[in-house]
Amino acid sequence: MKENKIICLVLLFSMLTVFNSCVKVGEWFIGLNLQPNMENSPFEPGLNVFGVLKTGPGFDTINHHFEVQQLFDMHDGDYGIEIRDAKITLSRMDDNDSIIDYFYPEHKSDGLYFARSLTVLPAEKWFYTCKYDTFIVCAECIVPSMPSLMNKLPVIVENQIKFDVVPDTTAFMYLAYIMQDEHFAMEQKIANQVNVTSFVVEANWDFSESSIQLYLFAYDKNMMTYQTTSNTFFKPNAFRPSFSTVQGGFGTFGAISSSLYVIK
Repeated sequence: MKENKIICLVLLFSMLTVFNSCVKVGEWFIGLNLQPNMENSPFEPGLNVFGVLKTGPGFDTINHHFEVQQLFDMHDGDYGIEIRDAKITLSRMDDNDSIIDYFYPEHKSDGLYFARSLTVLPAEKWFYTCKYDTFIVCAECIVPSMPSLMNKLPVIVENQIKFDVVPDTTAFMYLAYIMQDEHFAMEQKIANQVNVTSFVVEANWDFSESSIQLYLFAYDKNMMTYQTTSNTFFKPNAFRPSFSTVQGGFGTFGAISSSLYVIK
């Protein structure tokens, strides 16, 4: 039970730091304006959107997450307000290139939308549309294949864990989490889509006899762009035009897949 709580807390922390776009909380804690800085460019009103589809083991499959804000031009900087009645539509393409299965995420609070009944599988192509007032934002993504290792299990050398990820053209970045008891370590790498992507994750603790879990996340191109282009440590600001991956607005819509390996 304790181990499950630790895993949940670590993954929750990772989601908050990587995917959470709660601007108010981020600004309150670190005292920075995390909204888009457009002082040197003409202001363009529109919607700020964030959306991620996930597939992987266990509870990881229900963490589809969507946010909508409207961007306003204020005298002291741009400001986003949460939209509670946007119409978000998700649809996927089947093997015959036909659009099937429409889903409508429900609003929960503060511009957050969830689609907990949604089932997402690797290699699927998904389409996203968000409508509010006169604004329409569209995007699409391909769900990465679940990452796999060249060898069935990583190699442990002293306090290092080494492994190679099988090349995959649908994955553009990997994020590895190593967890044991109350400890965890992480490493992020841009994917090598031609050859293996090699990891050497160094732990700052001595491995015990208990099991070690390796969560390996694969990012699609949109989520890789979002994660590597933003210059904020907390990731609340997906909404800068310089790395927008959507049409008709700002923000990003992408997908992440994950695999779980128990090392010992």
